Amino acid sequence: MVHRLVMCHLAVDTSFGSRFGIKVCDEEVDKPRAMPSVVLMRSLQAKYPEADFIFACGSDQITQVKEWTAAAEPGYWDEIKDAGVEFFNETHFLLLDRPGTELDMQAMPPHVQMVSEALKARGSKMIETDLSSTEVRNRVRPADDVVRFGLRKNEMGGTRAWYDEAEGLVPPSVLGHIVRYGLYARDDLTLEESWEITGDGSDFGYAN
Repeated sequence: MVHRLVMCHLAVDTSFGSRFGIKVCDEEVDKPRAMPSVVLMRSLQAKYPEADFIFACGSDQITQVKEWTAAAEPGYWDEIKDAGVEFFNETHFLLLDRPGTELDMQAMPPHVQMVSEALKARGSKMIETDLSSTEVRNRVRPADDVVRFGLRKNEMGGTRAWYDEAEGLVPPSVLGHIVRYGLYARDDLTLEESWEITGDGSDFGYAN
């Protein structure tokens, strides 16, 4: 959880100016696991009653919200039955258009606004990318990634770092943090199992 908080700070602090309206919240950092969305939003609203909180998410997620759950975490929060339905009905949503998603506006939450509509009203348009944190993680943990800080040979005979495929997808400061701490590298393979995947192990080199 701490690594995620640090990477959020790195991304925001190196990508936006100090006056830009994005800040990092550490509400979950001392919790044993990520807080269910409905628990988090209620906690923030109780702590800052003067604020109007809006939950931003991709348009591809909104149809699944009613199925979300909120299991109890003893000592931190109680279980919320029908958590997804309650969250759907009580939360103000800001939806970001996702490529290939078609929405039935009749099935939308009571309080919802599309980012694209707000931008259109001011003469701008939505700049879309089809990128997710899952894609970044997949690119830095391929099957031969056992030597986290090593180099591996490519088909052209040269070498490349295990994080090369994530270059340009995240801010350099965030990628640097991932590299420094070897985040997202596979830990479900033994060295012997990796040899079965890559051959005799000769594909691995070491970087100083």
